[in-house]
Amino acid sequence: MKTWKELTACAVIGCLIAMYLNNLLGRRLSLVTTGVVSIIGVLIEVTSATGGKGRFGQFVAGKVIASIAMGLAVNIVPIYLSETATGAARGFAVSVYQNIQILGVILAAGVVYASSKSQTPSAYLIPMGLQLIAPTIMVLVSPFLPESPRWLVWKG
Repeated sequence: MKTWKELTACAVIGCLIAMYLNNLLGRRLSLVTTGVVSIIGVLIEVTSATGGKGRFGQFVAGKVIASIAMGLAVNIVPIYLSETATGAARGFAVSVYQNIQILGVILAAGVVYASSKSQTPSAYLIPMGLQLIAPTIMVLVSPFLPESPRWLVWKG
């Protein structure tokens, strides 16, 4: 993987998988699956730097898995939000999700900039490790969320 294009292709694969995952598991369990896939990818990334010698192949494998999870999330989360929000709040809910993504990108840029001054492994471990926050929250909160009424009706 030499460019961002390959990682974008992995996100597209996640987008394609999301359609089937949503229909098979339901929206809520798809959220949990997305979070677990993301956590696995990030853990593979972070552990690629342990033991004193970096393992580039392991890092790339983790990045591929995390990119697939990103593709899952950009499909599953807006669908879930639009199907569980009331008509009056639907646009607001999806817009808030998009704004949270933008804030996450800004925060990530700030963290990468701040940690770039370090000459220790924390310069790359902190930004990679922070990727665990959102999927962990998603997995922990998901059991308290309702299933999509539309999916429940569709499944009978």
